[in-house]
Amino acid sequence: MKKNFIFTLLLLFLIATNIPYIFGLISGGDGVIFGGLIQNPIDGNTYLAKMYQGYEGDWKFHLPYSIERGEGAYLFLFYLFLGHLSRWLGFPQVVVFHIARIVSSVALFLSVFLFIERLLPPENSLRRLALVLCLFGSGLGWLAFFFNLFTADIWVAEAFPFLAAYTNPHFPLGLALILFLLVYSYRVDSFRSFLLAAVLGLSLAIVLPFGVVVLAGIFLIENIWRYLSERRVVIWPFLTLIGGGVYLLYQYFAILQDPVLAAWNLQNMTLSPPLWDVILSLSPAFFLAIIGYRKAIRSLPAFSVRMLYGWALFGLLLIYFPFNLQRRFMLGLFIPFSLLAALGLINISKKVGNRARYVYSITVVVSVLTNGLVLSAGFFGILARDAKIYYSQSEREAFNWIVKNTPEDSVILASVEMGLLIPAHTGRRVLYGHPFETIHAEKRVESVKNFFQGTLDQEEINQLVRNNGVDYILWTAREGDTVDLKDRLSFAVVFDNIETRIYDVNLPK
Repeated sequence: MKKNFIFTLLLLFLIATNIPYIFGLISGGDGVIFGGLIQNPIDGNTYLAKMYQGYEGDWKFHLPYSIERGEGAYLFLFYLFLGHLSRWLGFPQVVVFHIARIVSSVALFLSVFLFIERLLPPENSLRRLALVLCLFGSGLGWLAFFFNLFTADIWVAEAFPFLAAYTNPHFPLGLALILFLLVYSYRVDSFRSFLLAAVLGLSLAIVLPFGVVVLAGIFLIENIWRYLSERRVVIWPFLTLIGGGVYLLYQYFAILQDPVLAAWNLQNMTLSPPLWDVILSLSPAFFLAIIGYRKAIRSLPAFSVRMLYGWALFGLLLIYFPFNLQRRFMLGLFIPFSLLAALGLINISKKVGNRARYVYSITVVVSVLTNGLVLSAGFFGILARDAKIYYSQSEREAFNWIVKNTPEDSVILASVEMGLLIPAHTGRRVLYGHPFETIHAEKRVESVKNFFQGTLDQEEINQLVRNNGVDYILWTAREGDTVDLKDRLSFAVVFDNIETRIYDVNLPK
């Protein structure tokens, strides 16, 4: 492939995955501030909250969305490191977040390019098609959208390179590390190359822990297939994952030994979508990969066939393994299907002759429409000043007051929406803020809603505050005038800028 084509495609990839954020930033003003998160801001704010812990100097992770602090553990080191980096550079956490996301997106682009160069034959049309489909394509979620269905290609970002690069930094970096290891682990020929691969394996465990499991599974399937056909195996790839495997074991036992983290782990459910949803989200690449099987057998090296079809089949099986985090195994699942789809298209093109270019064009357009839909949803959210994307200047002033005037271990009672933002912008813990990272989430979200709906009397409020160690209460205009707490709380107002109000529960009115 020509360098101009590669550079142009990289530029388009970066523009497409960043233009909504630029638009969101310049569309602020009139008292509202762009929060820097568009795709899945609920999880995005938890990443900023983890960065805030690093910004404050921590290397141990503690649940920021729960009143129970616990002993903590060396988890989420990637985001803790970004928080430290934010402090060292003097940049806001959200700026470092996006710098890391862009750098990781470049790494993902390069890794996809190298993966294609390694596995596919040197046919420029095939490699170009595979690169475009892999980086810009997804499934038929746009079609399901007309029936009010939200399929995996709209929201399971870790499965699709484009969505991964659009959403956060650790998905594209984790996918890049997986692809780099798939390319280089079989080429270990010296201690130096082994050490480099081992460092990449450990880095993968830090950035995207489930990537180690997916990678080990791909190595296993490839070697079983290799043994059945060639009666030999290659052990170097497994050895490069030793460091990552040790760190995974540490994470597992650290979570089990900490009651707070163990409770979080029990309610951290991420189940896979139904099979029809997954097939639709991988199509048309899914069916083109089936069509391309014969051409793959004839034209690809045996290693490439084992790697691509092994990854695709293993991934489909693994995501339905009875495990409460099974969806995490969808990591990069679109990648092998997209490369195999390019082979299927080449196979079809030989049968349709001069009409091949129309087949290519239609397939590419159909494959990118869902990503276009995702970007459009972001633009509409920005134009509508969605409260998940923007927060007010008054709320920022309240955050600043909290940072400057409250102890770092303070617990704040706030609405569901503000509970998500407070740990990300102040580092303070909340009674409820996230469905997974708040311990006893169902019970506590109900308590928060009852409080702000005005269904609790003063004694019940005092009991809620006392039993949960609440230090401050934050009211904002988001809760509306009908639930204004000013006349029914016996606590002193310590901050008031009309749209936000902070109460100190330790001071009488």
